[in-house]
Amino acid sequence: MSAYDVLSKLDLSSQIDEICFNQLKQNFQLNYLQSKNYDEKILHHRDSVYFKNQILRDLNDYLQQIQRRAEMQDFDPEQNAAGHVTTKIGEIWTEENRLKTLYNAIKSYCDLKALNFNVIAVHIAKYRALHKLFFKIQRSIYKPITKKKNTMGLYVESLDNVPSDENVPAGSKKDYYFYLLDYGWDEPIGNALMDNYVQMAAIAANNRAVVIRGTNRVHFEDEVLSWHDINGEDAQELLPAILITNRNPHRFKPIFNTGDADPAENDLRLILIPVRKFCRNATEVVQLIERIFTDIKQQKALKDFKIAATVPKDGIFAMADMITLEPDNSGGQIPEESIKNYLRSGNGSTLTIEKTVLPIHFEDRSGGEFERLVFAYVSRLKNWDKMEWLGQSGDDDGRDIWGVYQGITFCYQCANYRSLVLKKVTDDIDKLVKANVIPNRFTVVCGGKVSNNMRTAINSYAAQYGILETHIWSGVELEERLRKDAPELLKRFVDGEIFPELTKKKILLATTRKY
Repeated sequence: MSAYDVLSKLDLSSQIDEICFNQLKQNFQLNYLQSKNYDEKILHHRDSVYFKNQILRDLNDYLQQIQRRAEMQDFDPEQNAAGHVTTKIGEIWTEENRLKTLYNAIKSYCDLKALNFNVIAVHIAKYRALHKLFFKIQRSIYKPITKKKNTMGLYVESLDNVPSDENVPAGSKKDYYFYLLDYGWDEPIGNALMDNYVQMAAIAANNRAVVIRGTNRVHFEDEVLSWHDINGEDAQELLPAILITNRNPHRFKPIFNTGDADPAENDLRLILIPVRKFCRNATEVVQLIERIFTDIKQQKALKDFKIAATVPKDGIFAMADMITLEPDNSGGQIPEESIKNYLRSGNGSTLTIEKTVLPIHFEDRSGGEFERLVFAYVSRLKNWDKMEWLGQSGDDDGRDIWGVYQGITFCYQCANYRSLVLKKVTDDIDKLVKANVIPNRFTVVCGGKVSNNMRTAINSYAAQYGILETHIWSGVELEERLRKDAPELLKRFVDGEIFPELTKKKILLATTRKY
């Protein structure tokens, strides 16, 4: 599967999202391994290192071919200099720490160069997938055997007082464990992570969880976790990190050689939160830790997270199922029960990301804005014989919006209050009576809440003046009507999209296009 094969099937006018981009990287990597029959050959080859070096040479040649593609060439007219797209994107990533992912760095580059995002993103996905695969295979050949002074290391605490799973009574086992993973370097973010150990452990102890940190900072390394490799992924891109897992602390023993470690557990699962993706300094590390453990203490969902990558166990590079999380400012959250289900089953689909959609606060908008929204919605409900927004002039005789449909008159009166006041409605009805314009149907549209007693009082007052039907919409009821009948209005009035109708039409055309 080449990048060109993927692009031939994509609609270049519709930008792929980050989930699709990350999935592409996984698919490119898997496709390459299958094309080389890697699993079968590595299992039966008499000299696995020789075979891996053959693959490395092939990967190196392939990566250079990708770099030479026209789509991967970058030209700077101001400097009259040519280079590679990968280099330029790397520079953008380095210079802007607010770009949390490669996807965002590519987007920034394409905006800067006015290039089609999908074309660049697909080629970068291919390059990145094979580039990471190259170093995965290389690390599997050249894993260090000993730990020299001042090198990095993963560290764990003495486990004398922590019972193993075998020695814990049924029903008393911890649902999950938290580990603080760092290099062992003396650097601000790693130190902040370790300095907050006591606070993290105290909160976790009351919530069927355990936090382990090294006191003597003993080195540990096995086929899943080491200073250079986290389940087949480059540790330098992930550490320092918070690890949520079902691995009992007794599995961690002082080990300097991967070959001395016990084989990875068959049911091992990892959820990794790379701290660098969330935090730029020690203060933000402390804030992240407090937020995570406040949620845990209150048994709430972990807020503002989304799944960055899913690494299924393959028995070659990934010896365990692993999910990596990254920041999400759009309201994503992971229920605690979802975390437990994933750690029990290893099924990535059980780790669900939920989003809390808060009610729209119509009352925060001006009266004119609210009336215009209601007019835009009401005008779409029927093929009106007559439809007028009278409230915009201020002299409306109690009629903000007036419509006629098949001889039936409709009046919509807007009351954008946090809590509806009865006098507002009765005064408007009095104006209708005085102007002798009694509608057949009268609807009060509110921005906030409406009590049951208020509804009864409005209906009674309207009925005595001959209004045949009276309806009251609270703010929540209005929102649900908009979501059901005219979601494009929410995009326009709430999200600020100027012409959502055109976007909707474009999507409809795309879905009906014949190939």
